[in-house]
Amino acid sequence: MTLVYDNFDSPQKVTSIQEFLPNGERVCGAILFTRRHLDACRLGVTIRVDPVSVPDCLDLFFCRTNLEKSDSNVALASKIINRLGCLPLVIDQAAAFIRSRQLDLNNFNEQFVKLSTTSLWSTTPQIWEYKKRIGKEESQTALSIRTTWEMSFGELEGNLPRQQTVGRLLSFLALFGRFDISEKLAMALAKQDQSIFETWIFLKDGIWDKYKFQDTLVELYGLSILQSIDLGADLSSFSLHPIIAEWLKLGILVYTQHLPKYTHFLRYRSLFT
Repeated sequence: MTLVYDNFDSPQKVTSIQEFLPNGERVCGAILFTRRHLDACRLGVTIRVDPVSVPDCLDLFFCRTNLEKSDSNVALASKIINRLGCLPLVIDQAAAFIRSRQLDLNNFNEQFVKLSTTSLWSTTPQIWEYKKRIGKEESQTALSIRTTWEMSFGELEGNLPRQQTVGRLLSFLALFGRFDISEKLAMALAKQDQSIFETWIFLKDGIWDKYKFQDTLVELYGLSILQSIDLGADLSSFSLHPIIAEWLKLGILVYTQHLPKYTHFLRYRSLFT
């Protein structure tokens, strides 16, 4: 017998989960937790789910779009899949968007950033397999990339201003790429212009506190928001998953549309690239 606890993503809300697990000499079978939070690893042996292969992603994409699997379409679809990081939920949602609007794959690739500012990542088909009951809601909520991202970020400790500060910082840093993003960039931003954030959570008496920055990286990694972290002796760094990086850069587009002062940061990019 196998007992499954699905989406165990908020262990801090169920700190006594062990009390609900079968125990005793006569108990036989397995208990399976599916989760994103790193702390859940303490419950047993971890089985890491490898990324879906590109051929399987292509099969899913063409199944959902109902497009002809021609050589040209495969080449274009491969670009889309690589950009989306081979995540089934993301591919399925993008495919549903393409099919509902009968979009040309070449145009979708060329206009990806512009389309991302529309309803691409927030709308789902009427029939959608990815659902979850959120909080005390009676009905299940359809999970889109947007709701999944917001749920993950909602697990950050602290108040809303802290969550917003972390989100904005990551959005700006994502402009420099997604691999080995250095703490040095965040320090430069803090030094150049503190006014673009409501609060600076990494400063202590006006001085950069690398340990506060490290604590935040560890927390984000535990929530699977960061793909990897390196807490070096001098400076820390981190890497982002492709779709997370795209989503963060989308946040910059939204900020710059509504708050012109955020565009000031764009000039700092030339200092490091």
